[in-house]
Amino acid sequence: MKRYDAKSIRERFSLMSQRTNEALGSFNDRSLGIGRYVEGTSPWQRHANGDELLLVADGEVDVELLGDDGSSSSRITITEGGML
Repeated sequence: MKRYDAKSIRERFSLMSQRTNEALGSFNDRSLGIGRYVEGTSPWQRHANGDELLLVADGEVDVELLGDDGSSSSRITITEGGML
């Protein structure tokens, strides 16, 4: 299993200048990755077969969570260091 430390992940982030996702590996049959999101909107995502952990490393992000029926259920802002 490949090991990552905070310094190497920060270095990977510094190489990302546009919206992108990069796989780092897997853990307990789940994928592990990092992503950079730029200002603006992002396409909707749905994770029917799993959950997603979102950690904001820099800046802030507005997240809208939808209910199973597709209706808007809540909107939150996550700031640097925050996690959802």
